[in-house]
Amino acid sequence: MNTQAAFREFTNRFKLLISKHPDLITITLSNIFTMRLIGNKTHGDLAEIAIAEFVNQYMYDFRSIHVGKDLYRAKSKEEDIKIINEITKAEFPVSLKAYGDGPLQLSTDKNSLMFRTLSEADPIDSPEKIKAIFDHEAFSSFTEINVLPLTMRSNSAVIFLCLITIRR
Repeated sequence: MNTQAAFREFTNRFKLLISKHPDLITITLSNIFTMRLIGNKTHGDLAEIAIAEFVNQYMYDFRSIHVGKDLYRAKSKEEDIKIINEITKAEFPVSLKAYGDGPLQLSTDKNSLMFRTLSEADPIDSPEKIKAIFDHEAFSSFTEINVLPLTMRSNSAVIFLCLITIRR
C-alpha cells in the first residue's frame, strides 16, 4: 500500500472515530488550544505529542510515533509524527498544523514560493485554476506531504478538525 492510500485510509478511520465519539477529540483539541494562550510554538509542540498519543490511545489498528524533535533541523520533508497501520504495516509521515485564527500555513516553505504564487494568482474560481496552481513549480512537493490541520474557531466553543489530503 502506498503512503497516499495509507494516509487516506487513516484519515477515513480517524473521521469515523471522531464522528462516533466527538468528545474525545474535543477534549484533546481544547487542551492543545488552551496552550495557545502561553505561546504559538508551545501549542504546536503540544499538538504533535497530543495527536500522537490520541492515535495510540484510541485507534487500536494504528500506532503513532512523535518524530518532530528527533528530526529537528535534519528533516528534509515535513514530518511531525509517523503513523503505522498495525494490520498492513504501512508507515507514513504526517505533518500537523495547529491553528487558531489566521491564515493557514501551507507548508514550511523557506523560500515563500507558495505564498508568492498564491498572492500573484488571478482569482481562483474554477477547478482548472486550482489545477494550474498545483501544477506550478512552487507546489511541486506539496502532494507528497500528508497534512493533518487542526483548527479552532475562537468565537465559539465548537472545535473543528479539518482533514485534507490534496492529491492530483
